[in-house]
Amino acid sequence: MSTFDIIQGIVNLVSIPIAIITIVIFIRQTKQLDDSTKSQVYQGLIDNSLKLDELLIKYPEYRKYVYGSEEITEETSDIDKLMGILDFVVDVVDNIVAHEEFIPKTELRGWQAFSQDLLNQSAVKYYLEQKGYWYEGTIGKKI
Repeated sequence: MSTFDIIQGIVNLVSIPIAIITIVIFIRQTKQLDDSTKSQVYQGLIDNSLKLDELLIKYPEYRKYVYGSEEITEETSDIDKLMGILDFVVDVVDNIVAHEEFIPKTELRGWQAFSQDLLNQSAVKYYLEQKGYWYEGTIGKKI
């Protein structure tokens, strides 16, 4: 056996474990990246719901339309501002529905109930009668 054959044998012995270790590290990093992405998306959903809370604290007169089943009529004051708020509400629901796969399983039922409650509000239904076609790929299936 030549020196070259011995060196080649050593290289083969060393390269197989290194390849296996590299694959294991790659799989671990991919899992960490997936977990990080899910966490970031979920945090975005939480941030949006908190922004909705802030909006309704700033404009409490619109809370009754978002959570209180108040109907929109021809006499509704500041309908343009209300429609803007409803646009944000529907966008929050749309994001929740579009990203359900990123919501932890233990939290999913609560987010689904929250979304369904919002979609059942008469003001949101009014908004969706006007602009529901924007959401055909996500919440359009639920309305």
